[in-house]
Amino acid sequence: MKDTRYLTFALCKGRLAKQTLELLEELGITCEEMKDKNSRKLIFVNEELKLKFFLSKGPDVPTYVEYGAADIGVVGKDTILEAGKKVHEVLDLGFGKCRMCVCGPADAKKYLENHYLPLYEKMVMNGTLFQKMRKIDEIADQMREQMLPKMAKEMGVTEELKRTNQLEWVRKMEACNHQVEEIILKELVYS
Repeated sequence: MKDTRYLTFALCKGRLAKQTLELLEELGITCEEMKDKNSRKLIFVNEELKLKFFLSKGPDVPTYVEYGAADIGVVGKDTILEAGKKVHEVLDLGFGKCRMCVCGPADAKKYLENHYLPLYEKMVMNGTLFQKMRKIDEIADQMREQMLPKMAKEMGVTEELKRTNQLEWVRKMEACNHQVEEIILKELVYS
């Protein structure tokens, strides 16, 4: 039995996927079945080059890469930063630029000044802010390392599932991650 390994790309649906495919095509890498505009498929294969492409929502791409369901992901830098996943930006492809803005109620600035600014300024002035943040981050990482494998085992996340149904494996791992994150926030950050 021959084990065939594919190089797997996770692509953000829409404009980024189209631009990525155009760039890959310039390099001689194609996936003809992805050109069918009427296709509702999300997973495409180029058997000749042993490549797999799958389309997903932008925020899911870093997750697929972090957990190994995809070898390469193409997504906006803002999505990488917001996701907070352990992935590396290898190359800026130079497309998919966006503008960001922050908005909130008119009294948001006043709320921050009244409730958080004094504490923030005090910790910055006495030099304890970054030490405190670093310590909380270290403890959170330790908690995550201890809790995540246990929770994954309880939810039936196995290597067999990863091999047979990668998307289901990623979905379950992401659910475990969210639960662990909520526990850490509740016990460590909000307490």
